[in-house]
Amino acid sequence: MSIWRMIFANLSYSRRQHLGTCLGLALASMILVGSLTIGDSVRATLSYKAKERIGLVTHVFLSGHGYFHSDLADRVLKTEGFDSDIKVAPVLMTMGTLSSPDGKTHASGITVLGIDQRFFDFSRDSLPLPDLITAGYWASPDLAAELETEVGDRLVLRVEEPSLFSRDAPLSGERDARFVSWNRPYLGELSHGAMGNFSLRASMEPVRTIFVPLSMIQEDMFVSFSADGERTDFTNLLLVGAGEKPIDPMMDAMERCWTLADAGLQIKKLRSPNAWNLRSRSVFLSDRVVHTARQINPTLQGELTYLVNSIGRPEGREDTNSSLIPYSMVTGVELHPDGILGPDWEDTKIALNQWAAKDQNLSVGDRISLEYYVVGERRELIEKKRYFEVGKILPMPEKIPPGEESDWTPRFPGLSDAENCGEWDTGIPIKHKIRPKDETYWDEYRGSPKAFLSLQAAQEMWGTRWGNLTGLRINGEKKAEDLNQQLLNNLSPSNFGIQRLDLMKDAEAAISGPVDFSQLFLSFGLFVVLAGLSLSALLFGFSLEQRNRQVGMLLSLGYTPGRVNLIISVEAILVCLLGTLMGLGWSWFFGHAVLWMLNGAWGGAVSKLDIFYLPSMDSIITGTCASFLVALVSLLWVLRRQLKSRPIELIQAGEFLEKPSSPTKIKYRKWGWIGTKILVWTMLIGTVFYSWFFDLPAGPTFFGCGAMVLLGGMIRLFGNQAVAGPIDIRKKKDLLLHLDYRRGRKMTVVGMLAVGTFLVVGAGAFRQSPPEQSNDFQSATGGFSYIMKTSLPLYDDLLSKDASELFDFNTHLFEDVSIVPLRSQDGDDASCLNLYQSKQPPLLGIPVDQVKGRFIFIDGNWTSLKKPEHSDVLLAAVDQSTLMWSLKKRIGDRITYMDGEGQGFEVELAAVIKGSFLQGGLYISEKDWQKKFPSKGGYKEFWIGGSGMVDSVVGHLKERLLNYGARVQSTHERMGQFRMVENTYLSIFQALGGMGVLLGTIGLFVLVLRNLWERRQEQAILEAIGFSLAHLQNIAMNENKRVIWAGLVLGLVAGLFGLIPAMVEQKQNLSPISVLGFGASLLAFSYLSLFLAVQIGLKQQSFDALRDE
Repeated sequence: MSIWRMIFANLSYSRRQHLGTCLGLALASMILVGSLTIGDSVRATLSYKAKERIGLVTHVFLSGHGYFHSDLADRVLKTEGFDSDIKVAPVLMTMGTLSSPDGKTHASGITVLGIDQRFFDFSRDSLPLPDLITAGYWASPDLAAELETEVGDRLVLRVEEPSLFSRDAPLSGERDARFVSWNRPYLGELSHGAMGNFSLRASMEPVRTIFVPLSMIQEDMFVSFSADGERTDFTNLLLVGAGEKPIDPMMDAMERCWTLADAGLQIKKLRSPNAWNLRSRSVFLSDRVVHTARQINPTLQGELTYLVNSIGRPEGREDTNSSLIPYSMVTGVELHPDGILGPDWEDTKIALNQWAAKDQNLSVGDRISLEYYVVGERRELIEKKRYFEVGKILPMPEKIPPGEESDWTPRFPGLSDAENCGEWDTGIPIKHKIRPKDETYWDEYRGSPKAFLSLQAAQEMWGTRWGNLTGLRINGEKKAEDLNQQLLNNLSPSNFGIQRLDLMKDAEAAISGPVDFSQLFLSFGLFVVLAGLSLSALLFGFSLEQRNRQVGMLLSLGYTPGRVNLIISVEAILVCLLGTLMGLGWSWFFGHAVLWMLNGAWGGAVSKLDIFYLPSMDSIITGTCASFLVALVSLLWVLRRQLKSRPIELIQAGEFLEKPSSPTKIKYRKWGWIGTKILVWTMLIGTVFYSWFFDLPAGPTFFGCGAMVLLGGMIRLFGNQAVAGPIDIRKKKDLLLHLDYRRGRKMTVVGMLAVGTFLVVGAGAFRQSPPEQSNDFQSATGGFSYIMKTSLPLYDDLLSKDASELFDFNTHLFEDVSIVPLRSQDGDDASCLNLYQSKQPPLLGIPVDQVKGRFIFIDGNWTSLKKPEHSDVLLAAVDQSTLMWSLKKRIGDRITYMDGEGQGFEVELAAVIKGSFLQGGLYISEKDWQKKFPSKGGYKEFWIGGSGMVDSVVGHLKERLLNYGARVQSTHERMGQFRMVENTYLSIFQALGGMGVLLGTIGLFVLVLRNLWERRQEQAILEAIGFSLAHLQNIAMNENKRVIWAGLVLGLVAGLFGLIPAMVEQKQNLSPISVLGFGASLLAFSYLSLFLAVQIGLKQQSFDALRDE
């Protein structure tokens, strides 16, 4: 008979045994291949969503806090040599609120995109595209579903009017934000294929965007920018579709087309002969612009103009015509031989013009005082006073024609465009009376300074984080032209905060995500894989034992051990191949079942993402090959012992063959078991103390301690049998340990039951419910009850008197309530709710003094955010989950950000907060935040707590701040969202662990059935001497139930021991009812399996088996 014929004959004859082996291997293969395809499906779905989100956009140029002219896109396209296949489109992006005129519909936190027809060039689908000629709104699919508004209904869109410079700055205009609003018809939903889901951020949150015609929004938003002949065609975003082409030509073209006007700079011709002035639309010149300009032309003369509250004699003088001069411009000038003050002017002196000197009856040598405001924290106005000596009386300036401004004074919002003093709106309180002669001066001389002093003195009083100069004076037309060109040569768009984002590349990188679902399900299903392989190895071992006589006969007939080994190995390979292919087929059902659960009950793990089943061929091939190899190794491991026996032993003993160990092997094994015991207990004690000393997370502690207890328990149950030799059944100890003469089989089943019980108990114990709202500072909520976010920034402390008057607050409600405001720089959500990988999390500025003592820190505390004086690296606090899972970083790692001037800076992770609602962002001190983003003012996030009427305060704030888009979420609800993700993972873990426990009970069923079949002669003898069948069944139940109890008790003890450190520190709240419920269920199911096995194995009398005895 040929080898192949013998192999197929053996497979046919042993098909029942091999079928059970195939089923176990198929289960393992199903988990392996299915897990890989689930990961593929999640990644493919995220990739599809990412492409849908960005369309054909490959890069964007984003102005973080400023604006440039939208015709920059046209200028770039017309640049000589520019590739016409590259698409460029201007977009204006801002935030706003949307409501119906009757107030019944309201949506806050809306992204507003001003677009023109070029926006749709980036659409991937050739769908009919909307016409933007009609002034109205188009909504993204998510926002359209939320609004439930009919086409043609009127909606009111409200956005903040941009300020010339930060409203946190002095003289920035109104203390409150100015709104621009439109009442236009709703035109419909902008579909996914028509760029309706466009967004710069990779996030799982709904895309809530309203699209409006670019020209419509520009015309009204930039009214304050339109003075001095300025245009209103501003934008802050350029979309670029370069396809596979390099972006460098686009960068070159943009730098060639970039103008000072795009940067908000202007070299203005002054009325003084042959004089020009470099000024900024944002009033203050940035330090970088000043530094670059001075390098180009060191002779430039700096100036700083400021509005003071009063100019007057020191108190107590009686020879004045009036008490003081109210509200005047004063200019600090750089000392120069040809300057207005000359080269040797002292910082303690001041020069007055004739009007001011006459008004106060002052002469050279007299002392005067200047009163002025400086801005403290949260726009608090602090009035200061400084004394000077009159050093010079200057002639009167030229009269200023209507609509123009002084050569010394930049355009201050709310001041320069005022017709008279009564229309001033500078953002500072008017406490001095404006006299008729002050009005006359304004009418004739506008904002011409009434006094001059040294630049050094001016900067000491009025220097700000936004800049220390309001202008740089240039003498000579040629020098002005040179400065214009050299500034363009030396300052790129990035120096003015224009960031280039590789949107396509970032989208592809974000798909990797913080969670690899292939690894997740492989790790969760590892126990099922091991249980399936163990069950298959057990069944394959039974099959080999039944064929001992056949193997012995082949060896006696002259077959070499290698030839016999080849025959059985090929059988094993074919069985593995069949099992693997079965598992490959099952993986399709497993994958769909898991995705069905992820789209349903397990949706918390994927933030309710609708996942498509899209496996890749690479994963299928990899998973199939890995399954086959693992299965083959498992079966060949069982096969290795059979051919070590002599043919006569195999023929005589058959399936009952069991080779005793030699004395030498027993001796070595004894010392091996003793060494293992010592190692296990040492590691167990070390793990407990290490976890307590270093405050390890409960998860690693649980698995570390529990694994050691499991291993120690298995040694206790089975180790002694490996070395003890004969068993004395009169000793209870030996009787307990002697679970069966086939200890390997029992060890496998006990191990499966124990490990399954351990994992399921642990998964159940680690479920957490969100913390209740409390005032406990040392908690996950830090004592805060609510988080409030606004679409438009607020500039005042909500507990201040100014805010109370501005928003008409009921101050009695705010007693014993604390409100902590945060400044925020947008970024990618880095919480567990986001499946995309976060590159730059939101960066929030937090007032450290207001949160000291709050939250639980694993490493560092709030004082850790104070950076060394000479260091440029900022220090940040981060939530533990964000650090470990979303960012995958450690303490001391750094993340690079871009500041308001486009310069990179690093943020170092210096403190770690334990499990809190702060997930998703990095938290730096407010002062450091303001230094990096000076042009971005106001607060958009607030934490609210306290012992007062917090709920009433929150409702009051939502009502009063409706126009600002206030939306509130309780910290309890926020923590519930995070805990739902964690609990969903545990549910998946429990489900797969439960499947492993099920395999353990199946293994128990097979084991008992096999043992009863092997002991049928013993059963026949007992029946012959008078034992009834029911009595024998009862004996079998009593003998085998110890396996159930051993596995169950060992698993429970290991689980409870692993949880002790966590429960001592109240990290976990283990429910005894859930543990007892699970234990009772497992016990009942195991007993059922045992009962069925005994009933099937001992269902009839066995007198015929005596013939074999």
